[in-house]
Amino acid sequence: MTDTLRSFLVLFLITTENNALYCPNQKSIEQPRAESNIPGAVIVVVNATDVLYEQAFDYQSILPQVSMNVDKSIFAVASI
Repeated sequence: MTDTLRSFLVLFLITTENNALYCPNQKSIEQPRAESNIPGAVIVVVNATDVLYEQAFDYQSILPQVSMNVDKSIFAVASI
């Protein structure tokens, strides 16, 4: 895992942990992702029984430009 991706994930997890009742909005996820120069991400938040939040952001590849898709995008890291 690259240092940039690791930093983004740690930042996201710390932010999420400190704001457990806060529902993320587009800006709260997009800004750190853009600052980390990550082309895209899919965020999924679950509890024991339900998907609480799922959203795809930007692109899974830059060339050719392929959009992220919560149902079809495949990742090397499946769960964090």
